[in-house]
Parts: sequence; structure tokens; C-alpha cells
Amino acid sequence: MEKIKQILSNLPSVEKSIIISPKDRQDETSPSVENSLSWESLEDLGKDAKSLEYRSLSFDHPLYILFSSGTTGKPKCLVHRTGGILVQHKKEHTVILGMVEEDIFFYYTTTGWMMWNYLVGGLSIGLSIVLFEGSPLGPTPGVLWDLVDDLGITIFGTSAKYIQHLEDVNYKPSQSHSLKTLKAVLSTASPLKPNSFDYVYSHVKKDVLLGSISGGTDICSLFVGACSALPVYRGEIQAIMLGMSVECWDNAGNSIIGQSGDLVCTKPFPCMPIFFWNDDLNNSRYKSAYFNKFPGVWCQGDFMKIDPKTNGVLMLGRSDGTLNPNGIRFGSAEIYNIIDRFDEIEDSLVIGQLINENERVILFVKTSNNYSSDMESLSLKIKKAIRTELSPRHVPAKIIRVDSIPYTGNGKKIEIAVKLLLNDAFSLASKYIGSKNGDISKTEVEQYVLNNYKLDEKAIQSVSNKNDITQFLNIPELLFE
Repeated sequence: MEKIKQILSNLPSVEKSIIISPKDRQDETSPSVENSLSWESLEDLGKDAKSLEYRSLSFDHPLYILFSSGTTGKPKCLVHRTGGILVQHKKEHTVILGMVEEDIFFYYTTTGWMMWNYLVGGLSIGLSIVLFEGSPLGPTPGVLWDLVDDLGITIFGTSAKYIQHLEDVNYKPSQSHSLKTLKAVLSTASPLKPNSFDYVYSHVKKDVLLGSISGGTDICSLFVGACSALPVYRGEIQAIMLGMSVECWDNAGNSIIGQSGDLVCTKPFPCMPIFFWNDDLNNSRYKSAYFNKFPGVWCQGDFMKIDPKTNGVLMLGRSDGTLNPNGIRFGSAEIYNIIDRFDEIEDSLVIGQLINENERVILFVKTSNNYSSDMESLSLKIKKAIRTELSPRHVPAKIIRVDSIPYTGNGKKIEIAVKLLLNDAFSLASKYIGSKNGDISKTEVEQYVLNNYKLDEKAIQSVSNKNDITQFLNIPELLFE
């Protein structure tokens, strides 16, 4: 409760707080927080209340502020409009996903992630939503699937990382649950891998709509996603959303099919943010975030490819996290789809490190607990697979074993912050070596970087575990060519 008091003391706009406590602890919690109400007293307030009176507001009336995750830098402070979000959510929920009033919609999410707002948006069509507080994997991996059976959930939303984890631990919900009400499984936060499609249809339910979806906090909705009227293709997002003029562009601004490029939206859409909070009068930060690369055209910062046969979409990673060795641009997902097939590897992260204006690809791997062989033989296997299935230019310059892979609380791999850290650390080391005319030991350079590198706390505030980021400063070979 002390933490809650501290937070509330710094929020002068909050007039009342509602404390929900276990019944055996109510006496020791509610009274200790100033201007608070217990859940029970809140219910009592409504007993003699008059009918609600609704006030008409403009389409652009501010609805809420959302903050981007901060994985690519300082979080953006996005002010969303009421009409735009309402129209967008009703369109996606009803017209595209086919949700109806009788549905029971669940999405495992924190209240700080846009999927919370997306879930609550389901109330606008009259369906029921399920809110859950707790671990998605405890006390057993079946805790969320228990909810499906107990509450009759029809739409189940989660992250790609959660599905991958269930597959990794060989948990099969269909063996322990009926899941008879389940109609759709939605997945976001990162691209859903092809093997995860196999897992869901083999071990969750064979006739569900499996929808990989992608949008962003920037629009609190989707650019591309699932559609109840279209077939599902393994490893692909089904469709571009209705009313969203999404195209894939190359660096010259040409629309391309079957090649990798930037996700752009060529026409305005109703759920664009009104503005960034505390932006200047010219909306400079807003314009810089979306309209710098292609003037007048929204560039989301995602790397994608449209399948010419299915019109499905493959999300390949963040545009600023794309890999570009020797002028060959490709997405991190292309590497992950190969690495994930190695039993020896539990997880991985691939980034590009700038070395004297040229980029080298670095692949970090966390090996499985039962892997005890040397890294040299594993590295050779990995390089051979990438060379064979992609090309020699996709092969990483270095493959390095690490203790852990950094993620946000929502299950997104943190590529950009690691890329910036490694680029800055290399630059710092190079300048120090230059100041000594090269007459210096590697050990001294390593110590200098450790003592003088200043980690940008704001840039990594979304990291679940700070040590997952700082570990990269302790890899000496990344400080030298």
C-alpha cells in the first residue's frame, strides 16, 4: 500500500481511488489510503443513484492517453480520439472478426498495454469481457484454459510468446480441456511463427480461427489481422484491415508485392492519434514519428511482405531493427524462423551492429538447459542452415551465447535498445582507442567502456529485467572489429 500512496501523491488529478482487497484484509488497507473507497462501499453508492445522463461530445473528443512501449526510445504519449477508436473497434470486432453480443471475449493483457483498451472496446457491441489478474502459467500452464471452460470464453487472446512457451513445455490444452465454446484464438506482440500455427491446430483446437494480428499503440487497433471470412495460411496474417489503405513500400516509395518493405498507410484513417501530449504547436514529434520517411504518408515503422498468391501478410520485424549487411535489407523474423527449429536453442536475438559505416549481423542465442556441447559446432550448423535456406548474405558475422534474451512485459523481443547499446559501446571504444593512438590493451578498453558507458534508463524502461540488457556490455568481442 505504501507504493500506491506514493503514486497517488504524485497524481493531483485523481480525486478518488477504489481499493479491492481480500475480505480478510479490508480493515488494514482501505482506511490507510486517503480519499479511497472500498469495492463494497462503491456498490452501496449506486443503490439510490439516478439514471445515467449521457452528454454528446465531438468525434475528436480526447478518450484516453496511451504510451508506446519504449522499445525504440522514449515512449510516445498518444492522445486518442473517442469517435475514431469507437468506429475502429466496432468495425474490427463485428465486421472483420465476426464477434456478436453473445460472445465472451478474453485477452491476457496488462492494463498498460493497448490490448486492454482493445478488449474493453468489445463492450461497445454488447458482448461480455473477461478480466484476469495473475500469472498466465501458474499455478499450472492450464490456468487460462481453465477460464475458457469455466466461463465459456469464445474469443481467446494472447501473445505469440505465450503460445511458443506452451509448445516448448509440451503442454497440450486439448488433452485436458473441452474448449467447446472456443471459436477464435488471437495472437499479437510479435509475429506468430509457422510452427505455432501447427501447434494450435494440433493441440488446442482444430477448427478455431487462428488470427495473428498486428497494429500498434499508435492507433490502438490493427493495420493487418484476422478475418472470419477468409482462410488461414500457415505463418501468415490473413488480411489488410478494411478501411486501411495499407501498402508495402520500398525505400523509393514504390508499392511492392512479394518483396520486403515498409508498412505504410497511404490515406488518413479515423483512429490516428489527435496529437502527442506536450508536443509543440507544429506537432513536430507527431510528424517526425510517422511522416518523416515518406512525406504525407503514414509509415508505421514495421517491416513486412505481402504474399502475391494469398494476399496474406508476413511481419518481419521493426523497420529500424531490420538487418542491412552489405546493402541487403531483411527482417529479423527471417532468421528467427530458422533458429526456432533448433532443439539446442531455447531463444535468440538478432541485431545489426554498425562498424565503420558497415553493418554486421550478430546473433545471440540462449541454449537449451540440456545442451552441453561447444558453441563452435552449433554455430556451424546454424550458419549452414541460414546459408542454405536464405542466402550467404544472411549469415551472421558472429554467433554468441548469452544467459537470457530481453523482452518487454508484453512479450516483445527488445532488439532496438540492444542495437543502440552495442553501436554506442563500439563507438565509445573506438574513440578511446583513437585517443591512445592504438597503444592500449583490449582489457583496458573493456574496462573503460564499462566505467564510462551511460545506459539510457528511459530507453530501456520497458525491459522486464534490466540485467537482460546490461549483460551485453560484458561481451568484449563486440567492442572491436
